[in-house]
Parts: sequence; structure tokens; C-alpha cells
Amino acid sequence: MSLKIRLMLLGSIGFVLLLLLLNLLQMHWGDTFVVQAATQRVEQNIKGAWKVLEAEEKRLETLAALIAKSEALQSAQATGAQPGPDLRRLRDEWSLDILERVKTRPSGGPAQNPIAAELMRRFGGKRLSEGRFSGIVSIPPAIIERADKRFQARAHPGGEPIPALFMFSLAPIKNHDRASGDGIVAAICLSCADHLLEEIQSITYEDEFYEGKRVGTATIFSGKVRASTTVLLPSNENAVGTVVSDEVAQKVLEQGQPWTGRALVVDTWYLSRYEPIRDPDGNIIGILYVGELEELYLDQKHSMAITGSLVVIAVVLLVLFAGVVVYRQARRLAAVKKQVRFEFIRVLGHELKAPLNAVEAYLVLLKEQTLAEIPKVYHQPVARSLVRLQYMRKLITDLLDMTRIETGHRARELQPLDLIATAKTAIEGLNVEAEKRGITIDLSAAEPLDMHGDPTELSMLFNNLLSNAVKYNKDGGTVDIALRKKNKTVEIEVRDTGIGMTQDEVSKLFGEFVRIKNEKTRNILGSGLGLSILKKIVELYDGTIEVTSEPGVGTTFRVVLKTA
Repeated sequence: MSLKIRLMLLGSIGFVLLLLLLNLLQMHWGDTFVVQAATQRVEQNIKGAWKVLEAEEKRLETLAALIAKSEALQSAQATGAQPGPDLRRLRDEWSLDILERVKTRPSGGPAQNPIAAELMRRFGGKRLSEGRFSGIVSIPPAIIERADKRFQARAHPGGEPIPALFMFSLAPIKNHDRASGDGIVAAICLSCADHLLEEIQSITYEDEFYEGKRVGTATIFSGKVRASTTVLLPSNENAVGTVVSDEVAQKVLEQGQPWTGRALVVDTWYLSRYEPIRDPDGNIIGILYVGELEELYLDQKHSMAITGSLVVIAVVLLVLFAGVVVYRQARRLAAVKKQVRFEFIRVLGHELKAPLNAVEAYLVLLKEQTLAEIPKVYHQPVARSLVRLQYMRKLITDLLDMTRIETGHRARELQPLDLIATAKTAIEGLNVEAEKRGITIDLSAAEPLDMHGDPTELSMLFNNLLSNAVKYNKDGGTVDIALRKKNKTVEIEVRDTGIGMTQDEVSKLFGEFVRIKNEKTRNILGSGLGLSILKKIVELYDGTIEVTSEPGVGTTFRVVLKTA
């Protein structure tokens, strides 16, 4: 696999991992934002619920004050007459549960409503003399038992008697602008106030439904028991008499702090908000609750996750498609580029062949002094010119070999061959040059060593390896060649005692037209294509090539080729 393909794969994998990470972050952010939005919404909704209760309390205050100042009540107060019928009419007209005149010290006359009497007992007297007074109170079951039968059913919602919550307002009755000690009490039973919860439900949630369930619910608790609620049981009846969880009861009723979170309400999970209800003395007597169906937010979160995943998949597919298109286009352009280069080099080589042959022929005539004797001063320039001509021939040959391999113009002839024989042939071609410089070439191999390959390719491989080992060696040095067969591969190791290279120079070896230039190599001729050709041949055999080198010590090339 080429470096470009590896980089493309790594880039694609990195991009996909980045998208997956972004999707996970999106899911996390979606989860966080959905929960935060739901929490903020229930906190806002409970503020709306409190406003409904506050509006009802203001209504009671206004009614009690107006009735306390009415002429009919002032006249009855002055004459001692009983205003009962008028108060009962107003009570029914204004949808009140209690509307009565109460006395600080009751004596004679009709018995007062026990609940009204209890309110007067607890909050009359000094407070009543100071003006209007209102709030929410908890009335014990024993008092409710002696009151109107309308309230008694809510005093036993779960079979056991519980206190009932009442919202009330006391207004003083005055005679000639003086407090008489008597008052008007207007009250409604919050434990019976389903209409108030329906109003909260309607204002806050617009009575929305999702999957057959109410999106929002509201409840007034007396202590930890649901006294009035829009929560429904599986039987579709109101869930009055059921209790809040111990965790919420401890937090709200005992510690007096709000509780927000997901709560199992009867049989359904809601994102909920519970806040304490206090009486005028600051005692916690109940809980106000609102909640939103969690399933709605979970579906939103899942929808966001699915959408995010689909977007990631779409982007990944798009990137992969674009990558394939770009890769194919790049390969096509690379093939066209290689073809153009091959044609150029082929034509160039053909056009240069005739003038090179002519120039070489004239130089040979001059060197051999066939036409006439030439001065000695020209002998060296003529010899160097012939060497340069050989270099030009080698450059053209290397260029053609490389482009033929790249473009596939050279038909491969794969056949069984003896690798040792191929190596020996390459050694013989270099013996003359090696002997001139006193370089020894040794071959170590266990015969036979057969493989399936192209004779020309493997000859080029050995020629490039050994010519470099001789060319860049020291005079009197050695070149050691070792051939080994391991499983389905052959290993070729060529070690020289030459000038060596730095690690930085080694990293540049296999580029085209790359020659290591320093003080020791400036007089050594070469095309800079030999190792590039070597690497392309190695790749044809799905092989690898490694180089280790040390300046002044030598260089080792280790090539591994697949044999089949």
C-alpha cells in the first residue's frame, strides 16, 4: 500500500472519528440542553401556578373587604340582625366554600361554621384588628368532621383522615369606622379546588396530550398526600390519596427546600418541581407540584440523536464518495502524467540516440588517433567526454526503465529463476570496476534459492544495489551480499564499507533525481534514479526495503521480496 493511500485512509479514519466524537458531544449537549430546558420550564410553570393561587387569594381579600363594608352588613351589625341569607347567596354567587360573619367572642345566635370559627380563633383578635388578613391554613380532620359534608370526602382521600387545606381571607367589620371585633371570613377548600388545578393546567400546559397522556400535571398536597390533583390513575380517576416519595417529602416538607428532577408520578415519569406551601405563621403544611411528561423530552433527545447520527452517516458517506472520486481522478491524472512523461522520454531518447552515437564515434576516433595524432593536452578532455556520454546514455536508459515500470509499458515475464545466478551475473558485470579500486565482493547464499520473478527486473535490482555499493565504497573496501529464504519471502542484504550517510540523507534516498551531495560524492557520477527504480521494483513484489547507514562506516540495504 502506497504512502498516499495510507495517508488518505488515515485522514478518512480520523475524519470519521472526529464526526463520531462530534455526534457524541451533540448527544451529550442535546441531553444537557433538553434537561436544562425542561428544568427551566417546570420552574417557570410553577411560578405560573403560584400566580393562579395568588390571584385567587386577592379575589378572596377583595370580596371579604367589600362585603365587610357593605351597607347591608353594616346595618345588620348595628341592629344585631342576622345576615345569613344574604351571605349564603353571595357565597354561591362567587363560588366560595365559606362566607360567614364571625365574632371574636361568640355568644348566642346561630352556631358558627367550625372551620370559620377555627380561622377566627387562630388569626382573629389582634390580627383582625390590624386590618385584612389572608393565607393558606391546614384544618385538622376533627374540625372538618363537624363542618359541611362537602369537605368531609376530601378529609379521607386514602381512607385515613388527613388535614384539609383552606385558602382564606379575614376582613374586619367596622361600626362608624371603628373596629367592632367581628369580621367576615371568605374561604375556599384547596383540597377540593379541582377548578384551580384545571386553571393551572390550562394556563401552563394548554391541556396538551402526548401519546394519550397529559403533557403537564399539577397537584396540591396536604402534607405528603395528594389532596387535589390532575394526575390520573390507570383507571382514569384522579389520584387523590396517593403520596409523594420519601425523598421529596424529606426535602420539601422537612427541610423546606424546593425539589426538581425526574419523579415517578403514580406510574409515569415526569420532570417535576415541588415547592412547600406555608401557613401565615411560616409552618410547612403542604406541597405545590407541577410536572411535565418526561417521555416527550426523551423522544426529543432520541430524535436529536437519530438526526445527528444520520447527519454523521451522510457526511461520512459523502466524504467517502468524494474521497473515492478524488482518488480515482488523482490516479487517472497520475497515469496520464506518467504516460506523457514516458512518451516524452521515449521520443527524447530516440532523438538523442543518433547525435550521441555520432559524437561518441568522433570522440573514439580522436582518442584512438585514427585520423591524425592529437596533442596530449586533449587526451584527458576526450576521455572525460566519453565518460559523460556514457552517463547520458545511462540516464536515458534509467528514465525509460523507470517510466516503463510505472506505466506498465514493459510486459513482465514472470518465471521460475535462480536468484543466486542472477546475483552472480550482476557481480561479474562489476568485477572490472571493483578490481580497479581493490574492492572485494563476497556472496553468501545457501543453494538452491529459487523464486518466481522477472529476470530483467531482478537483474536491474541487483545491478542498482551492487553498483551503489561499489561506487560509494572506499578503495580497498568490501561488499558482502547475503541471500536468505524465509517461508514465502527472500531476503537480500548488501553491506558495504563505504562512505556511509547520515539519517537525514537516508530519508531522502528514494526520491527521483536525488543524489547525496557532499565533499566525498561530488566527483561520483550518477543519474539519481537508480534507487527510485529499485524501490518501484521492490513494490512490484509486495516487498520492503530498509537502509541503515553510518558516516565513515558503511551502508546496509535489506530487501525482502515475496516469492509467489
